[in-house]
Amino acid sequence: MWTHLSTILTFISSLAIITPIIKFIFLRSYRTQLKRTSFIEKRDLLEKFYNESYKKRGSRNKFLLQCDANILLGEDKYSYQTIFSVLKSDYQHFYKVINNLKYAKQIIKEKKIGNNIILYSPYSKKILYVIFFVIIIIYLIVAILWLNHNIQNYIEFQKIVSNIKMDLIMIGACCLTPIAARIRVALDLGEKLPIQFK
Repeated sequence: MWTHLSTILTFISSLAIITPIIKFIFLRSYRTQLKRTSFIEKRDLLEKFYNESYKKRGSRNKFLLQCDANILLGEDKYSYQTIFSVLKSDYQHFYKVINNLKYAKQIIKEKKIGNNIILYSPYSKKILYVIFFVIIIIYLIVAILWLNHNIQNYIEFQKIVSNIKMDLIMIGACCLTPIAARIRVALDLGEKLPIQFK
């Protein structure tokens, strides 16, 4: 009797975990509600930070400003001065800018100059543009050669014949594209944020 009762209780408790997962997979309205709740929470945090920290930045202690910035982002990766520069910019999507800064963190970094922290890049815009276009050109050339090779093999043998060398070169070219994407994001951020490029 107790064995059956424990099996039934285990089954019921497993349903409590499975139900939200099933809802998330099959109900679009449930996913929308979760997103809405997340957006409301982010908005409330940003509004509180804007009113209590950004507007009163002259009268608040820098340690408290940094704590408020950490609470806003849920991490301590960026200084409150970086957050202030994002709020001063023309960007409408605050959290998207923060995510872009995280994505381009190898190119855009924080640097302390006296009591101020600025965003800077150890690369010049010219170098970044050159690297970006070189990667894109390499990718396009390799993709065209790879596609041409596969089409010729298909025409000649009536099937796709794998060439390991060509496939590895294509994979290598594909591995370069995230670098180009980070460079593009960094250059876009440089248009609106006060980033000092070398």
